Amino acid sequence: MARKKTHENRVVAPVVKKMKKPTKKEIDKVLEYGVESAEISDIIKRDLFNRSENNRTELTKKFDNILKGDDLELITTMKKFLKTQYQTLVKAKKTQQAVNPNFPNTKLTVKKVTQPMVDDNGERFQDSFHKDDIGKFRVVIELKKPAEKKTFEDELFKLMDKYEKVVEDLIPIIEGQNIEYDFSKVA
Repeated sequence: MARKKTHENRVVAPVVKKMKKPTKKEIDKVLEYGVESAEISDIIKRDLFNRSENNRTELTKKFDNILKGDDLELITTMKKFLKTQYQTLVKAKKTQQAVNPNFPNTKLTVKKVTQPMVDDNGERFQDSFHKDDIGKFRVVIELKKPAEKKTFEDELFKLMDKYEKVVEDLIPIIEGQNIEYDFSKVA
């Protein structure tokens, strides 16, 4: 596993080239025990990494089969597991770095496909979905909007508005801290 280096020679994240596909026994183990150990989280990472072309994994297949069933208690338990344990692990930074090829510009998650996801033309989701995917769980890669660059002055003026302060109110505060600043640049 190679590691990326930044311009400061700090190690950022491992670049994962290949992961072993989880077995059916391992997938059943995840559903039986939940996310209780590092072994289980490793299985989930490998499952997400080895997703198919139509964004299905062994776990999403199991989730779909459970939803097709009639056991309401099992469905409720599965939904709780998805929200509280599975999604928490999937959205964790280490998981994203391991299984998401475009991290941090995109966010990988597992969701039920909805009509807006089918209608999307690449503006919000990286992959396209079909009508027969609606209501089924799929691995979804959401595109992130680039963050706007904020200047110090913009943030300062925002804080001044929030606390109803003007530049003259800041001068005594700064003088009390023995900080020198040229206020002619602000305004």
